[in-house]
Amino acid sequence: MSATSRLRMGSDSDLLLESLMKWLHTFPVTAARDTIENVCDGVAMAQVLNLLAPDQFDTTWLSKVSDVGDNKRLKLNNLRKVLTGTLDYLKDVVGMQLSQFPLPDINKVVECDNAHLGRLLQLILGVAINCSKQAEYIQAIMEMEEQVQRVVMMAIQEMHGMPTHSIQSLPILEDDMQVKKLMEEMESTRVEKESLAQKCHELEMRLNLMKEEKSNLSAEFEHLQAQIGSRGNGGPV
Repeated sequence: MSATSRLRMGSDSDLLLESLMKWLHTFPVTAARDTIENVCDGVAMAQVLNLLAPDQFDTTWLSKVSDVGDNKRLKLNNLRKVLTGTLDYLKDVVGMQLSQFPLPDINKVVECDNAHLGRLLQLILGVAINCSKQAEYIQAIMEMEEQVQRVVMMAIQEMHGMPTHSIQSLPILEDDMQVKKLMEEMESTRVEKESLAQKCHELEMRLNLMKEEKSNLSAEFEHLQAQIGSRGNGGPV
């Protein structure tokens, strides 16, 4: 993806953060998220991830991301868990390729840098539109104001490697056909991923069966060798 196709670091990154902060407010979490400073400790983001994919971001994982006050080092630990968990989900569960995506720097997120916090929220958006309740979350986006729809649409397109332009030039997600097309594309990706996962599972089962057969043959061979050795030494048959 060329540099010109990415979100700009000026006004566009500010609009990205503003829109994704509004999107973050659509989730019923207990952590404070009224200001950028509140969000930069990672707690609200972790609670949202727990709502989006509770199997991957379970209560045990969530308990490790807690309110740490003004302790910068512990905030960084929170943010590291959020970023690592989100990337693992997108790569391992969704199968998303992020090699060309400019990842956020948590050292800048903890300093409330707009561009890098926006990037981290964008990755969490990627979890929302690829989780089991994707239709529900896309519908929630559809119900937000038009400007937010434009920004979110561009953020989604960028993560999927599609060419993006300036936020102001993007179409509004104003009809069901656009949403249907987007969901069909994501569903196609999901089906393909599940098919590959099934093939991997089948190959793994075949490999385990072959290992078991090899182990049995090896044990039988050793038993025969022992019998031959016993006969050669004049032992009982």
